[in-house]
Amino acid sequence: MDGQHHSLQQLWIENSCDSVTSFSLDSFPKLVRVYIRSCEKMETVVVSRSLSCLQSLDIWNCKSLRSVSTLWMLAPHLKDLILLRCPEIEFSATGDPHSSLRNLRISYSEKLVSSAAFMNSQFHGLSHLVIDGDETHESESVKCLPKEGWLPASLESLELYEMKSVETLECKGLAHLTSLQQLDIRDCPKLENIEGEKLPASLIRLIIWNSPLLGKKCQMTDPQIWPKISHIRNIQVGGRWIDNTRT
Repeated sequence: MDGQHHSLQQLWIENSCDSVTSFSLDSFPKLVRVYIRSCEKMETVVVSRSLSCLQSLDIWNCKSLRSVSTLWMLAPHLKDLILLRCPEIEFSATGDPHSSLRNLRISYSEKLVSSAAFMNSQFHGLSHLVIDGDETHESESVKCLPKEGWLPASLESLELYEMKSVETLECKGLAHLTSLQQLDIRDCPKLENIEGEKLPASLIRLIIWNSPLLGKKCQMTDPQIWPKISHIRNIQVGGRWIDNTRT
């Protein structure tokens, strides 16, 4: 750890380091991909110099990890970020907006929702976002998604995955997404309602999978649901395409 390992491009740490609460990446200046999984005692990932080669950061099931903001702010070319089952992580603005990040997958948590202003202002170039319920306790309490003003306006695709308690999709939280082309709703068994005027006009594909309540209403052109989605060219429910010329 005292040397500089310039040849190392990929680092994977998994199910280990139970006694380590802090880990530094400063010894690996040429990293391209970093995977950290199931290190339950780790609280911080330390970076004090630029990781100019880092493109992918994947962190799963690190229940004590509190912040990785410094890490991605010192990774100017980071494109892919996954943060799953890390309930203590908070987003906090630590510098200029991050413009290179394109793909983000996160577990739902109240801490992330409370940092809505940061989410919207900090990830200017974000194209693809997955919000994952991931069987967390916090995701079991949310009834409506998304919160108004939370999502970055640059989004082109959005997936809601395993949001077990969500009952309502809020059009207001999507209205500003004028570039959104695809919306995926997967494994949301209680999702039944769409509130608001309609889904964004830019949408060209709506996919509903293993979400039977909403899927059934779409298939039956429910009068409360159909006017809000009928403008979408391609609608798929349970693997089957719906004829959206029906009235």
